[in-house]
Amino acid sequence: MDKLACGLVLVATLGAGACQSATLQDEGTAPPYLLEAGGQPAAIDSAITLTFPGAEGSGLILNADICGGEVYLLAPAHKYVQVGDLVSGVVGRHIGKPGNGPEDFRRPVSLGVDCSARKVYVAEGKGGVLAFRMEDGQYENTYPHAPEFRTSMGTRTVVATDGSGLILSGLWSPQPGHSWTVGDGMFKGHQVGLRLHLSDPSGRPVAAAYERDCNTDLTACLRADVQPIDAGGGWVVAHASSTRIVVLDSTGAMLRAIDIRSPEFLRDGTTPDEPTEAQLEWGTTNSTIWGLYAIGDRIAVVHSRNGTKNWRRGQVMQFDVFMNLYSLNGDHLVSDVRLPGLPVGRDGEHLLVIDYGLAGRRHNATQVTLARIPLQSGTPVSLQ
Repeated sequence: MDKLACGLVLVATLGAGACQSATLQDEGTAPPYLLEAGGQPAAIDSAITLTFPGAEGSGLILNADICGGEVYLLAPAHKYVQVGDLVSGVVGRHIGKPGNGPEDFRRPVSLGVDCSARKVYVAEGKGGVLAFRMEDGQYENTYPHAPEFRTSMGTRTVVATDGSGLILSGLWSPQPGHSWTVGDGMFKGHQVGLRLHLSDPSGRPVAAAYERDCNTDLTACLRADVQPIDAGGGWVVAHASSTRIVVLDSTGAMLRAIDIRSPEFLRDGTTPDEPTEAQLEWGTTNSTIWGLYAIGDRIAVVHSRNGTKNWRRGQVMQFDVFMNLYSLNGDHLVSDVRLPGLPVGRDGEHLLVIDYGLAGRRHNATQVTLARIPLQSGTPVSLQ
């Protein structure tokens, strides 16, 4: 049996493994994986072409959530939620609008939907979460949260299974108005994640930050991803700047750390200079974590590198995007499956990815493809 076929069988039959040490180490080489995909493309379970008839086009979509026969899309620069029909593929209506009123979007950064309650939630970078009725887009309420919390751009807003609250990804600073300084000690005393009960005006953190320092580009330093485990009773957390993720119990205590380095997860040992151009150029030869998804008994970590060299202001950044898979027990299952674009969300058993086609990511795309990458528990990972 060749290496690829053997790897697929092993992933399909893997049982529970021993917990890894929670000691956070950067030394040494990347750990071995049961299957090293080497950048082979992921198989696509299904795909639909979404058409944007409006003059603004698709925008740069960072979130997508599916409810019934509709998909809800957030391209933050548009400052409204786009709603597409999954049968026709037409993105034909909007929810919300830009402005300065209590019902308006100022800096939307994260989307979540509650199919049972028929609600659409949009988190602002600071200040709270706006709620709208799914059917007609009518604004209903704003749920404020503590000013010390900063929601991370493009992460998922998760609705609690009982509908009583929301889970947001992001960072808690020691005090309101904190100045974020990249470097040693950046995360000292910080916390991650927000559990926001809809009757509680402030919310509370999920856990303490597990890293202390950040020496990557600013975008990665300011992004923390916190996702509940599907089976309940715990969390997976990622600092986008880190080379590891952590699995936590329901109290936020660390169970294990997982080293997520792989052949395509690159770090050259340098730190970027301050100018934006220098930081983005650093990202062409260094990887950071873009997405974190706990689906069934698997953890999907999406990592990326900047694909536009010598970037200049006004250009849209392209990305080289890969996915690594792990078990909840920390087993290294699959490394470096290439994705057709950045992930934007998940459904029950799939990763959702937006593919802009050969022309690449762009604000004014009139058509994009929403692809569903299968990640069913207990089955092989498919490659094209």
